[in-house]
Amino acid sequence: MEDRSQHDQTFWTSDRFGWLLFVNGEKRARVAGNKVVILTHGAERPRKLTIPDAKVPFAVAEQLLGIPTVTAFKDRGLKLVLTSPRAARERDAAQFAQQVPKGRELRHYLTKAWQHLNDLATKAGLDANGSAGREAIGKAMRSLQLTGDRWSPETVEHIHTAVHTLREAKRSLPHDRAVAIDECQKALGWIELEAATSAFMMPSSQVAASPVARLPSEDRAAAMRERLDHVRQTTSAPSRGEPGWE
Repeated sequence: MEDRSQHDQTFWTSDRFGWLLFVNGEKRARVAGNKVVILTHGAERPRKLTIPDAKVPFAVAEQLLGIPTVTAFKDRGLKLVLTSPRAARERDAAQFAQQVPKGRELRHYLTKAWQHLNDLATKAGLDANGSAGREAIGKAMRSLQLTGDRWSPETVEHIHTAVHTLREAKRSLPHDRAVAIDECQKALGWIELEAATSAFMMPSSQVAASPVARLPSEDRAAAMRERLDHVRQTTSAPSRGEPGWE
């Protein structure tokens, strides 16, 4: 009876920001478009990722929490079963994966961001921050060329620099930098998920760990968090007041 009660309290539900995941009656994650926020308690900051196109945001949230797939989508007030958006996102992710091989995925996001800035430069020009952001993306792409499309700490640093400078440009001018920023964030999300969910070894520190998938669910979630934290500590640029998502 207790297990059934807990199951009934584990579901996705829509709200004004997107989709909210309840696990055993507690809010644990939010999906808004291609953004995933793992909700935490107390002084611990929520974990926020921009999900790459080959991933399904709902599945990523469940994986990072270390729980099985949650198939129930319902309204927590009226207890109505809602139409699940998971199937559509799965189709989109599968179609993208067919078009862009995984080994080229990171370069794909950076190339798309760089091309978008080139288009803006042709139409209206770029200010100093916009040009600096484009240059940082170019440096990230060159770092991939030098390592056979394997990211390095330098790659991550250049992407963070691009995001920061493009945000400054977006604030100062009406020209839209949102596409380039989002593609750069997908690149960063791709790197974090690779480090957290596979046996991917970072070139600089060679993080050795047992495959996360073999661990029990609670240990698997803890291992993912630990590996994500390690990636941030060793490869992320210092925080520059990056705004969060609602």
